[in-house]
Amino acid sequence: MINNKLVIAAVVGSVAAAAPGRAQSPDQAAFDALRVTTIGALPPLLTTTMLLRHLNGAQLGLRYGFVPGNGQTQKTTFNNGGITALFNLGQTSTATVTGGIVSPTCSGCPNAWTIGAGADVGIGTYIMGTTREAARLTFSIDGEIAYSKPRDESVTAASIGIPITFVPGGANGMKLVPWLTPAWAIGSVSHDATVFQQSSSSNGNRFMIGGGLGFYNPDTDVLLTVGFQHIVFTGAPTAIGFGLQLGGK
Repeated sequence: MINNKLVIAAVVGSVAAAAPGRAQSPDQAAFDALRVTTIGALPPLLTTTMLLRHLNGAQLGLRYGFVPGNGQTQKTTFNNGGITALFNLGQTSTATVTGGIVSPTCSGCPNAWTIGAGADVGIGTYIMGTTREAARLTFSIDGEIAYSKPRDESVTAASIGIPITFVPGGANGMKLVPWLTPAWAIGSVSHDATVFQQSSSSNGNRFMIGGGLGFYNPDTDVLLTVGFQHIVFTGAPTAIGFGLQLGGK
């Protein structure tokens, strides 16, 4: 039978970090927490705030994230999935609610469910031309809080970032919309005393960098994105994936 401690360690940290009564380093704790929550496990969203578009209804987002194992900081590969609901909060803000599954591929390792809620708000636009349909750079602030439950541990995380988005000019037709989001995030991992003989909690913070490319046509209610999310930590792999956002036109 696979030892519970080793199973949990494969999901949220190294075996050494998950040893009974032994707290993780702050950097390791932040990395472990972020990678099993909606913040680090899934590719980022391209919201209507970033596109300078107002939703006429709710959007549904389907997201897939792949995090490769590298035999170092992360020893196993993850296949993660999530469903996100997106809603307008006024003219320049979007709210999101996400539920998902974090799925390690190692033998005997359990899946973990994760939930998150976030919002963003536009803070500025740089118009790159003199016409009404000129290309734009948009700037916004986003934030998210998230929770995950990998068996006998509780994981919480939060992030705040500044999405910078290039919106091509023109009123109609397909647009390729690149964006980049530098962010700062915190994470906490709490070990259950029933498994680890002694309850413990470790927390820390890390910088993150995410972004992607959106395939966007303002005449349709379908938006396809490919994106990445990287936790700045020695030896950390980069999560990559894609998203499909439907509705809201």
